[in-house]
Amino acid sequence: SHLLTIKEGKDGTKLDQILFTLDPNFIPSGIVSIGSQFVARTDVNGEAAATWTLGTTLGFNSARATFAGITQEFIATGTPGAPSEIAKVAGENQNALPGQQLANPLVVELRDEFGNVIPSHETNWSVTQGNGTLGASSPVFTDGSGQAQNTLTLSTDTPTTLVQVTAPGYIGPDVIFSMNAQAGNADKIEKYRSEERRGGKECRSRWSP
Repeated sequence: SHLLTIKEGKDGTKLDQILFTLDPNFIPSGIVSIGSQFVARTDVNGEAAATWTLGTTLGFNSARATFAGITQEFIATGTPGAPSEIAKVAGENQNALPGQQLANPLVVELRDEFGNVIPSHETNWSVTQGNGTLGASSPVFTDGSGQAQNTLTLSTDTPTTLVQVTAPGYIGPDVIFSMNAQAGNADKIEKYRSEERRGGKECRSRWSP
């Protein structure tokens, strides 16, 4: 909210009453209260004040104070609030060989409680399972569309690589990408020693990716 203070009229006279309205076409008619209009009486110093709560969307906002044909316009810009959602936009559930970079980046979008995207906001990325590596170190800032992205090279020590994304001010549930390594063609066959078993011998082999 904003505090608006008017100390005097343009000719130096003190004001007795002032009307605040969000309607740019409003014409004073002598009626002190119409719909969403707010009437504030000046104090002994000729000052009047009102609080102004902006709407839930971003961008331009205006309000007018009117008295005896004199109009003062106030301008404010709606900006995003703290992130209440980190939405996964792209990159989830990709597969690649161990130690190979995924074909597509991981992408998230930050939104405030009213669904507005949040540009130029910090995001932090970390691998929480496996020895995989991220292409960009944190922080990664969102672009003009509220989106941030990172590339990932899969782990070689575990089939599943997990990546968590956080942001300052975000207190929602954990946001985690999960990617699985796919097995490649066998490049080695290891022969085990034969084991004597009742009914004959058994020879076992194994392969590694």
